[in-house]
Amino acid sequence: MALHEDVKALIKKHSYEVVVFAEKSHPNIIKTVFPERKERPFCEETSETYWFLGDSEEDNTPGLFISTNEEEYSFLECPQYAFEEIIFSNIEKACEIIGYDRNLIFFYLDESQVTLKQFKKESFDIKLNRTEFLRKRQLSKLINDARLKGFSCSDFFILAEKNSMEYPYEIIKAIWEA
Repeated sequence: MALHEDVKALIKKHSYEVVVFAEKSHPNIIKTVFPERKERPFCEETSETYWFLGDSEEDNTPGLFISTNEEEYSFLECPQYAFEEIIFSNIEKACEIIGYDRNLIFFYLDESQVTLKQFKKESFDIKLNRTEFLRKRQLSKLINDARLKGFSCSDFFILAEKNSMEYPYEIIKAIWEA
């Protein structure tokens, strides 16, 4: 564990950290900053903003507004139980593309650095009913299994379909296969 913390300190010293942050006053907005990469694959500093709307907001269409570099938002309609899995799949895939270990991501609530577990608990202010909560857990397990064994296995889609989660499964599958 000490080596992990030493690596994180070195990354921070050289301003090469991937940072995910939220403000407690705006618990439905998450921002991620990816550093400029000066080695292959080259990339400029990039930011992603996720703003999620649950069933009770706006026109009752749950989904995510997603913006890259604070430009125009696109809307992705999806069930609110899938918000966390979609956002973190997107973040982890971006880390994979730039060769950044997802275990070295820095998480902040307001100005305080926190653990991933604490970040998820306090930044996702989404009220899920029992059925949605169970689907969220099922989807997370399904995605973890699919990442380990490969999304090409049709058994995962069949399981997602059986549990009425085929649409969020397809979204996340597309993220990982991009």
